[in-house]
Amino acid sequence: MSVRRAIRMGMWVSIGYTLLTAPLFLNAEAILLALGQKPEVSALAADYVMIVQFGLLPALLFAVLRALVSAIGRAGIILYVTLAVLVMNAVLAYALVLGHFGLPRLGMIGAAIVAVIVQWASFLFMVAYIQTRPETRRYELFVRFWRPDWQALWEVLHLGLPISITVLAEVSLFTAASLMMGKIGTIELAAHGIALQLASIAFMVPLGLSQAATVRVGVAHGRGDYPNLMRAAIAVLGIASAIAIVGGLLFYSIPRVLSSAFIDLNTPDASAVLDFAVPLVVIAGIFQLVDGLQAIASGLLRGLKDARIPMVMALIAYWPIGFFLAWVMAFPLGLGGIGIWLGFLIGLMSAALLLCLRFFQKMRYEMKTARV
Repeated sequence: MSVRRAIRMGMWVSIGYTLLTAPLFLNAEAILLALGQKPEVSALAADYVMIVQFGLLPALLFAVLRALVSAIGRAGIILYVTLAVLVMNAVLAYALVLGHFGLPRLGMIGAAIVAVIVQWASFLFMVAYIQTRPETRRYELFVRFWRPDWQALWEVLHLGLPISITVLAEVSLFTAASLMMGKIGTIELAAHGIALQLASIAFMVPLGLSQAATVRVGVAHGRGDYPNLMRAAIAVLGIASAIAIVGGLLFYSIPRVLSSAFIDLNTPDASAVLDFAVPLVVIAGIFQLVDGLQAIASGLLRGLKDARIPMVMALIAYWPIGFFLAWVMAFPLGLGGIGIWLGFLIGLMSAALLLCLRFFQKMRYEMKTARV
């Protein structure tokens, strides 16, 4: 019963958040212009955002349902859904973005349409799974869905808001990076996009591990099983570090080859974009380790239902440290785009250190208290 209440109110929050953010999407061009972006960049981004906004709600609802299947040990379906929509995304992008199978070449607009279709497909696949499996259908998530449960809603907000603010702080940090890159130049912004895409792909592994860590630590913590809790924490930190080191070496070894996969080499500015992207990709290799560790540490703390203090730590690391250093290095010190990435690297390194220390200090205190 408590699972159904929490998941249902989580979906309510997703719907409410989508409605609250709609004005931002509708006024995207004006907002970007006010932030100092070039008119041509703002117009293109606004066209994309006007379409992609319709994928926000299914993406949020999918995240809520993903939490359910992960918590009950059915996370395998997430992989199958992801693989299915990955194929769908590739086929649709080939058709709509590049203009194949007799369809028009829509470019960035096509990419936005594909993104919306894929988000809705992911959500509907997950709903179909939940409604057809006995172990998940018994939760009756959609029975009397309109009925409010204020206590459960408050519990979701109480734990979810600090986590949301933490995630928002990190995402907005990278948005700020794009805005600063946009001030430097279009080529630099394109190179930044390539490096960020590579870093985002690499981040998917620690992100998945962090979600697994949240579930395993949460279950062990609820049982008071501290030995298994610590084993799970150390194991996931070790796995994430090993994968990040391997990925970092790959980024360091062949940055130009990796960057070339994201750009048409026949375009006039391709060489200039790649020249600027290569050092950013090398930095992204180091980026992987600290970004992965801070994501894992956040997941571990969420398993302990510890969200408020980590939120404050993350906010300090991301903005007063990361953003400030990025701005100083990029503009007053004249390092440009490389300075932006170095500043953010230091910010994420600070977050990783603070959150890991918070987790182990909290565990040391709880284990000591449990023995007493």
